[in-house]
Amino acid sequence: MSNHFDPARFKAHEKKGWDLAAADWASQLGHLTAALAEQLVDYAGVVPGDRVLDVATGSGVVALVARRRLGEKGVVVGTDISPQLLTIAANNAEHEGYTDITWMEMDAEALDVKPHTFSVALSQLGLMYVPDKLAMLRGMRRELDRDGCIAIAVWAEASRCELAGTADVAAPYTAGPSLPGTPGLWDIGDPALHQSLFTDAGFSNIEHQFVRHDWHFASAEQGAQAMLDATGTMRPFYHKQTSEVQQALMHDMIAFFKAHPASDGGVVLKNEVLLVRARRL
Repeated sequence: MSNHFDPARFKAHEKKGWDLAAADWASQLGHLTAALAEQLVDYAGVVPGDRVLDVATGSGVVALVARRRLGEKGVVVGTDISPQLLTIAANNAEHEGYTDITWMEMDAEALDVKPHTFSVALSQLGLMYVPDKLAMLRGMRRELDRDGCIAIAVWAEASRCELAGTADVAAPYTAGPSLPGTPGLWDIGDPALHQSLFTDAGFSNIEHQFVRHDWHFASAEQGAQAMLDATGTMRPFYHKQTSEVQQALMHDMIAFFKAHPASDGGVVLKNEVLLVRARRL
């Protein structure tokens, strides 16, 4: 195996993983991001008349929130690398009566929707997965019209996210540390990094704020199952293990969740998310 990070191989693995995890993500974790989606759309200032692009839309949570804000008629396009997630997003939208959202399978680093036509470009918990983050931001800028707004949400640094502890639980079962260059979920929570990235991508008026984004589960068992089944990164890893390793990892994950009790008898992981917004130059 090569000791160099291969972005194309990484993205192919992520696509396969999210296709496998899509249904479990939608049923076990996707709904947990709904409150954050409301905050992100608020932060972007979406109003009726806007034309909204949602990059790395997943199961369509942000796209749906944006569509509800646009009133009777609205233009919303959601893109994602996973066709299975897009199918779920379309079904969720149709269930609410929205058949006018456009869903497109697309690499976030190679956006080609309808350049210079969107007034708002959004991405929730997607930028962390992208190897070439500058390419994604430049692509989002290209899709925006003059003075268009971009707003993204990423996990804060690991020290501000109890969810990061789930990776620590899984670490002893992995083959070793990730190759240099491999995207990490808690690697881009520093506002100074985004000031540089967004400036290089051609944005101005760059602002940020941190918001709370806790994940509640009815039980430690429910939380552990969701972590191991419902993400594109963890699911392929967990299900290729022997039954003995699966049982041991599940045991350790349950113990981790039990160490985070909630007042209602369930469990809660307390996290922060960094919101960043800017304007197209």
